[in-house]
Amino acid sequence: MNKVKFKLLCLTIELVINFWVIPLRAEDTPALMSDDTPFGLEWGITEKQVKELGVTLEHSQTYENINIFSSKKLPEQLPAIRADSYSLLFDKKLGLQKIMMYSKIIKNDQEGEIGESQYRELKNLLIKKYGNPISILEKSHFDDSSQCFPSKWCDKWSTAFNDTNIHITLDLKRMVKLASYISLVYEGPRWDDMVNQKDK
Repeated sequence: MNKVKFKLLCLTIELVINFWVIPLRAEDTPALMSDDTPFGLEWGITEKQVKELGVTLEHSQTYENINIFSSKKLPEQLPAIRADSYSLLFDKKLGLQKIMMYSKIIKNDQEGEIGESQYRELKNLLIKKYGNPISILEKSHFDDSSQCFPSKWCDKWSTAFNDTNIHITLDLKRMVKLASYISLVYEGPRWDDMVNQKDK
């Protein structure tokens, strides 16, 4: 893994940890799923254009040409799950190129059945929209004895999709204290170009 991709991975892990320590409380929104763009947004738009849609953005951090914002609510949500917060990554030239959605923490899920049910419901919805996954990583059970370094998140289930130049990853992550959460990440059509350009 190159240095730039490693730093971006670390930023993503940090955002997840911050989300768990200080979770954002989302307001209820209509359950919608647009046919062409995720969460009612368009790739390449700027922070200003997102705010003009009525979205409140809070600046989290900046890494080189990437500005990272958090939000409690986007114009559209998925019908299968209640989102708790979002992270939006903007390139200063290419605009919005990555969206990360985090569900509310699923507590007291000793056998992992609640998290698994929500994960599979969202997975089936994505299959209907994007077709068969390009990769699936799922265990037959959760292992609470697994190593949790560098965070408190242990086991992970993951399904990935491709839609033209867009990459989508759905994760179910299990925590040691009988809790879990779901994340859904969209990488826009210029995300790889942006990362590769920073490598040069």
